[in-house]
Amino acid sequence: MEELITPFNDYPIEFKELNPDDFEFFNVAEKIIITPNADGYINRELQNAIDLSTKNTVVVNAGVGQGKTYSIIQLVKQYYELEGYVIFIASPYMSLVQQYYDKTKDCGIPEGQIYRYENIGINRDIKPEDSKVHILTVNALLGNPGEDALINSQAKRDYINQMVKYCEDNNKKAVFIYDEIHDAIHNFKEEYIFTLWKWRNVIHKNLIISATFNEASKIVIKYLANLTEKKIQLIESKRIRIVEKQSELYLHYNNNQYYNYNDENIVNLLKLLIEHEKDIDILSYSKTLADNICKNTHEERSIGNILIQKYSEIQNCTTALDNNQRPDREIPTNRYDPLKCNVGTNFKTGISIEKENHAFIIIMPPKGAKSLFKNNYGVFTDGINAIIQALARQRKKGEIHVILPSPDTIDYSTLPFFSEHDKVEVFKQLYTNGKEVSEDSENLVKYISINNQKNILEDYYNDVYRKNVEEELEFFITSDIQHTPEIRFPSLERFIITSGEKYLVNKYPFFGGDLSSYITYSAITNQFINCKFKGVFYSKKDLILTWNNINLGIEKYFADNIDIDYYNGFLIYLSDIEFYCELKEMLFVNNRILLQKEDGTTE
Repeated sequence: MEELITPFNDYPIEFKELNPDDFEFFNVAEKIIITPNADGYINRELQNAIDLSTKNTVVVNAGVGQGKTYSIIQLVKQYYELEGYVIFIASPYMSLVQQYYDKTKDCGIPEGQIYRYENIGINRDIKPEDSKVHILTVNALLGNPGEDALINSQAKRDYINQMVKYCEDNNKKAVFIYDEIHDAIHNFKEEYIFTLWKWRNVIHKNLIISATFNEASKIVIKYLANLTEKKIQLIESKRIRIVEKQSELYLHYNNNQYYNYNDENIVNLLKLLIEHEKDIDILSYSKTLADNICKNTHEERSIGNILIQKYSEIQNCTTALDNNQRPDREIPTNRYDPLKCNVGTNFKTGISIEKENHAFIIIMPPKGAKSLFKNNYGVFTDGINAIIQALARQRKKGEIHVILPSPDTIDYSTLPFFSEHDKVEVFKQLYTNGKEVSEDSENLVKYISINNQKNILEDYYNDVYRKNVEEELEFFITSDIQHTPEIRFPSLERFIITSGEKYLVNKYPFFGGDLSSYITYSAITNQFINCKFKGVFYSKKDLILTWNNINLGIEKYFADNIDIDYYNGFLIYLSDIEFYCELKEMLFVNNRILLQKEDGTTE
């Protein structure tokens, strides 16, 4: 297989680029391109590229595993050592506040100079204005109360107002650092942007960092850059593979309609990894599946039973929220623990797995999670950026095993290397595992460049979304009717930030509608910085049918493996021949059919 993959060893890694022309009407300097050092890290070049004294919004577009968090902490330390600055690190998750706190302490900043989000409204003995470094959530900074409350708590509002006043009265400059901004986009709702303008007289710099920007990110950058006199600096790091640090990536195609806590194929994989003395963590697309794995530890030949025999304890890393609220303010215990075997959903971003001889298992949504209208993809609902982030958790050389359904057939003519015969032939062989597949279907997955998403969204907005009510909008604009309450049609920017990613994922299989096709394409073409494709495994069960009751056996198989909603959906929206082909594929692709004779032998 190594010989087959050779044409893609140095194939360029595609990523979402940010360019000056993405920010019309803003003052954007020429983009700076930096190169990681021999170990793959960017800290020195990044520090040299940023002028601490300049008021602007700095956007750092760097690859996963290139040391972004370390670089952030070094920037925090530099500002801490200067007079007249207060630094705010805004995290997308509560779970990352502790991580930033620990790393900030480790760099030499005294504990008493670091104010934590958890202290707001709780510990009145600790005055926030006495600390130069503040670590809080993006929601707290924006005044976003979350899903269930109407307004942020009084304590959080008081904290923001108190710190704004302190900076204004004492001539302090505020520096804001937004790490993992890709996970905070949904927090930037229009009504909460006004809270940021409280800082308009004291803000000095925004630092925005991510490895996986999207179109909505550009809107957020504009929101923030308005506070720094519309000045933007773009810094882009080259995506370079450090071969010695790349983990081995294995794809395990499992076409069961649903994955259970005792899935035979996953159980067999676990046994094999434990035989090779691998240290194991499991990231699940589904909280329900993760919980069931952790609960069902006594049943033989279950995933949880195998893990409990090896570790005696499993760390359940799923949310502990009750109706989207935490009952108390204690630090949650459901977070990733580097000293334990972790099974859950909440470590697909933000943490680094640095265990030796480690095997990272990622359970993707099964075939039955795909629906005609809404896919039940769990933590991978947001599409391809979630995949990139999940794979990147593995920071030391080890193994990554992805459990996923077989990919839909891809339209080879759309591949960016279609004119290169050697690459196309290798790709076909690996993508189909040598099987003959039909290329006549209208539903082929089409490769689309991630950097074409802007044009796709603009075209849809103008030609479909807005055009549908164009005459009515014109009437509203030109008529003398007083419209109360106020009626406004969403702007292109508002559409992108609220619905853009959802549209791309639902409309285009390659952007997340068919996660397996993206993963398989990216594995073959060597798109993941921290891992390299090593092999494919196809899982099939033995389905034994008796000669005298073949029909009854097939009927029982479908009854056991097809959910009623799944069945009804296909029955309503597929033609008879399409429905037949779906059932046929489910039967023969997923199983090795054995016929049992009267004497008990099979063939």
